[in-house]
Amino acid sequence: MKKNKIKILGKEYLFQSDFDEKQLKESEKKIEERIKHYESQYPNADKIDLLVVFILELLENIYIKEKQICEREKKLENLKGKLEIMEKNIKEKLNILTKEIQ
Repeated sequence: MKKNKIKILGKEYLFQSDFDEKQLKESEKKIEERIKHYESQYPNADKIDLLVVFILELLENIYIKEKQICEREKKLENLKGKLEIMEKNIKEKLNILTKEIQ
């Protein structure tokens, strides 16, 4: 991990991450864009409140993605089980066919 700087709402923050420069700039831009979006929706809100709303949005997105991953993992496990059954059935049929040939 390397030390990075990011500027949010005019303030610089130092943190460690594996972000490359391009990812860092894109993240900075997205944060600023979301804050401006929230500012237009909530013109009387404090900047910290806007950041909290943004954090909650991010947490919701993480939750949704984690749920999607869990659902996909369940589907993969289900498919794996079906493939194992198919493999077992094929092996059994091959054994029967092999015995018939002998």
